[in-house]
Amino acid sequence: MNATHDQALERVANAVIDGRKKPTVEAVHAALKEGIKPYDILMEGCKKGMDVVGDNYQTKKMYLPEVLSSAEAMYAAIEVLKPHLKGEKSSTPGTIVIGVVEGDVHDIGKNIVRILLDGMAYTVYDLGRDVPLDQFIDKARDEKADVIACSTLMTTTLLSIEDLMRMMKECGLNKKVKTIIGGAATNQEFADEVGANAWGKDASEGINKITAFIKERRGAT
Repeated sequence: MNATHDQALERVANAVIDGRKKPTVEAVHAALKEGIKPYDILMEGCKKGMDVVGDNYQTKKMYLPEVLSSAEAMYAAIEVLKPHLKGEKSSTPGTIVIGVVEGDVHDIGKNIVRILLDGMAYTVYDLGRDVPLDQFIDKARDEKADVIACSTLMTTTLLSIEDLMRMMKECGLNKKVKTIIGGAATNQEFADEVGANAWGKDASEGINKITAFIKERRGAT
């Protein structure tokens, strides 16, 4: 990729970071005219911008309204890219079921992860908050998900995560679908204790681990 292409992708990323929908769309159109592949625009432009947004959110350099503005800009970019991505198998790298477990309605962290996954062109089924545990299992089965990502902010609902991991083992879904947990009430020790495949301390780490799971699985098929 040449310097002109790098500059075009940087303009896409910066427009996403700034949360400016119209400049983002214009930058995407300009990148397409430069002959840059749609998937590269998505990953090296939109995703890189949302990576910065995710990091800035975690370090409190950005706050939720700014993150949502960036998400809107990213979604506008995706709408432009969708027709061009239809023929590219790699544009849908994996399927994730995500939600906040039953008993908890705190979903800001979950929403940030979902936004970042959307920006990477994953197929994401967002079950929302206060999700009955069997919905995670049913949706993962129905959609042949690669990963279940669940979170909780409250220590009182840690039992829900434990129950979900147990239910997955009982039905054998744990052999087919990877699990990652997150949220302020969780940690690596708890993830190990309940049998989750991974724990994400923040959105960026969660995304990296989900990506690693899917690469491993898709690489083996």
